[in-house]
Amino acid sequence: MRLLRFGPSILFLRTSDIKKTEEQISRIFGVSKTSANEALRESGEFETILFITGIEEKKTIPHEDAFLIKKRAPLVLKEILNRGIPIERVDVECAILLMRIPK
Repeated sequence: MRLLRFGPSILFLRTSDIKKTEEQISRIFGVSKTSANEALRESGEFETILFITGIEEKKTIPHEDAFLIKKRAPLVLKEILNRGIPIERVDVECAILLMRIPK
């Protein structure tokens, strides 16, 4: 049994057009919005949880809605930049370490 593993990376996309950005993320990556809790529960190592927020937010408490993308964060960022998704800023959080404690 593995007791320690990497969790997902977390990206916050800051945009002035949240709706359009969400639509493009859904189309490009073939994913739909899910709850933040579900994204954390379903995520595996080297996957990315993506939160889309307004440009005015400096620090963010994760919203209810998130996207779980089954790719590493650098690949997700590459697609976002190359496809011209309308974002003004990206904040990157480090990967989460998850630990299981046997009973």
